[in-house]
Amino acid sequence: GNDEEQLIIAAAMGGAYTLQGNIELSKPLNITTNMTLNLNGNTLTAANAKGDGAVIEVAEGVSAKLVGGTIKSTKDNGDAAINNAGELVLENITIEGAPLADGGYPNYAVYTSGKLVVEEGTTITSDRGALYMSNGADVTINGGDISVTDALGSRVLTAHVIYAYGNTSKLTINNGNFASLIL
Repeated sequence: GNDEEQLIIAAAMGGAYTLQGNIELSKPLNITTNMTLNLNGNTLTAANAKGDGAVIEVAEGVSAKLVGGTIKSTKDNGDAAINNAGELVLENITIEGAPLADGGYPNYAVYTSGKLVVEEGTTITSDRGALYMSNGADVTINGGDISVTDALGSRVLTAHVIYAYGNTSKLTINNGNFASLIL
């Protein structure tokens, strides 16, 4: 719709943008210019299958800040909520990874190959894995709640609260709550 078009233009133009309502995106939102996106208490969702892209993609060399709302991947066994290749700050954001369903598994809720700062008030939850750090990622967690839940309970699934791939990632934890809630 019109709101989605305005948001796509804002993500290309950069600067500050405030959502006026919930938006169900028809494709990944590519942030290609420095921007602050204030979700204003609203929810951004997308039903992207694995491989189709995250709800929000932050490009390499781009600095972005997401504030005050929810970002949710809604497709069963779907793609991530966030894929960050730039420098991303999450502040008072709730991130929900795609639901786990029979016959497969979703991507992690958040992937980062760049710099990621998680501020107090942020929640990242997933049925599969909450945060995936690619080789060379630099993550600072200043607070918030990061957890994994397996909604199906009986499935044997490799699920990580934080997974660091390779040996050149940097993780700094100053505060926060971390939980694996698999029953």
